[in-house]
Amino acid sequence: MLATGALPVPSMPKDMQRAASTCLSQPVTATLLMLAALVVSFAAVRRLRRRCARLAPAVRRGLAIFSTRAQFVAQVASWQALARVIRLGSLTCFLAAFALPATLGTAVLVMAAQGAGRVLPLGPLSAGLRIAILSYGLVEVTHRPVNPAAIVAFSLGQSATVLIVTFAIAAALITREFGTRSPRRAIQRARLRLQGPPVPVREALGVGP
Repeated sequence: MLATGALPVPSMPKDMQRAASTCLSQPVTATLLMLAALVVSFAAVRRLRRRCARLAPAVRRGLAIFSTRAQFVAQVASWQALARVIRLGSLTCFLAAFALPATLGTAVLVMAAQGAGRVLPLGPLSAGLRIAILSYGLVEVTHRPVNPAAIVAFSLGQSATVLIVTFAIAAALITREFGTRSPRRAIQRARLRLQGPPVPVREALGVGP
């Protein structure tokens, strides 16, 4: 997004000059802020050291796939690449459905904007950030005006569609896996799975087919 000029970011030298001049004009405040950041970082590392030590074995097991390059490429990287290609295709279709420029560049911009929106975990803030990035970025990428109302409709419509479809798929999978449509019974049977060895749910509950 930075390379294509899709973000309204000033040139880096000016930013560096501004930051340097601010530090020089406020030396006491800059020093206090730096010391405060160091103290907070040291306290956080010291407090999380024990937790990190307990998490180390689990992290090693989770990263074990990286020990074999061929296995990682075949079982992880290839599927991730396929998922990105499918996502780019779906975003292109959504852009065309909402009468927005549907190209590879705009689809990549939307994917990047959605990733940036996840930095803020709050729904309204992340949605606002995505819409702001797209409102500026689409104009810069396509070099033509884009209707802001269409961008808002696209952002909300695409998110709502994905939410509904994924919820329906998840509900169908949970119903098939635990043999019930009741969320309460599904949670109970999931707990049984976690507490004991992997046995069929119906056998564990003593119910017939």
